[in-house]
Amino acid sequence: MNTTETIEAILERATNNTDLSVTDAIFLLKQQDPESISKIRQTADWLRHKQAGDTVTYVINRNINFTNICEQHCSFCAFRRDEKKRAHFG
Repeated sequence: MNTTETIEAILERATNNTDLSVTDAIFLLKQQDPESISKIRQTADWLRHKQAGDTVTYVINRNINFTNICEQHCSFCAFRRDEKKRAHFG
């Protein structure tokens, strides 16, 4: 089975409500051919539209902290500082 046939088989399973395997997902993510990427994008958009329609929503996420001292070390947080360290500017 060539790459195009493999992509089409995976996308067909996705459109038939079959969960993709991790191997299938990695295979799709590694595609570099513009035509393959276009097919994957079109299928993803079709699945999104089937599930959510054209409704767009958003979430306001507020985390109220009384201090910026935190020991969690979340990788996404630009606000947190360790207790004994100060922010260094310049």
